Amino acid sequence: MTRIKLQPDLRHTKEEKTGIHCGIINKKSIMEAYTCCQSCGMPMDRPELMGTEKDRSKSTIYCIYCYRDGEFYQPDMTIGQMKQHVREELRKSRASETVIATAVNRLPYLGRWMGIPAIHHCAEWH
Repeated sequence: MTRIKLQPDLRHTKEEKTGIHCGIINKKSIMEAYTCCQSCGMPMDRPELMGTEKDRSKSTIYCIYCYRDGEFYQPDMTIGQMKQHVREELRKSRASETVIATAVNRLPYLGRWMGIPAIHHCAEWH
């Protein structure tokens, strides 16, 4: 049986070395705090980038730009609209076309777009 690779091999990237993983959700990542937003893919390496739950606690799943007060900022956004938004934001920050393509290609594998319910992490897991 041939195995199909869904994402590029990024083992040697800066993100891999720093532990930032914004790819496919797997069993290992369910037991760890997400290191990137499971809606837009933005790295969440600082608490101020984390979204907020209804009780004002920090979300370990979604960023502040996608998720506020326990709800998506744009709940009706489609994957196509998110791809366009990510492209625009990365172009504003002068990211290379390779970085933009990688970020956009990863979006369908994030929890929100795969239809995977958010896993809220318990304090004892950290």
